[in-house]
Amino acid sequence: MMQFNLRTLGLLGTCILLSACSEHDDLRQWMSNVKQQAIKSYPEQEVPSVNAMATYTPPSFVGLQAFNSERLKAGRQTGDNGPNMSRPKEILEAFGLEKLAYVGSMVKGGKSVGFIKVDDHIYTVNVGNYIGQDFGRIVAIRPDQIVIQEMVEDTDGSWQHREGNITRSDSANETEATK
Repeated sequence: MMQFNLRTLGLLGTCILLSACSEHDDLRQWMSNVKQQAIKSYPEQEVPSVNAMATYTPPSFVGLQAFNSERLKAGRQTGDNGPNMSRPKEILEAFGLEKLAYVGSMVKGGKSVGFIKVDDHIYTVNVGNYIGQDFGRIVAIRPDQIVIQEMVEDTDGSWQHREGNITRSDSANETEATK
């Protein structure tokens, strides 16, 4: 009997709910009016026009152009008179000539050997060793000086040879680099 009452009560509740939904015709009419007004209220859109971008023309430059690609290519190509960029660097090429001190020399096996002092270290150098930061190469070792031939790049990108020397210092702390 309990099941009959629950079924009847459930069926009665469903009927009441369904009958309540069918009485809202005014709500449905309001919804259709709002939909029609909303669709009509869209204004027509104009297609935006695209303005052409102004182009930039750099001013003509007279003089040396630092970032000219032809000049940069010339600097990378060493040519016949340029230094060998693919060879391994020697220890004394990390120092400028002003930091190097020529402290002495001796003759060993008929060849002159020089001694260079840098940062409290003494290095042995021979003719043909590279020295200094400008691709310097030792040309001659004399008792009073070491003669160096350096390669420096000029403003056109070509390499020029210049002679320099490191004069022997008596106190081992003074260095005179002349070019």
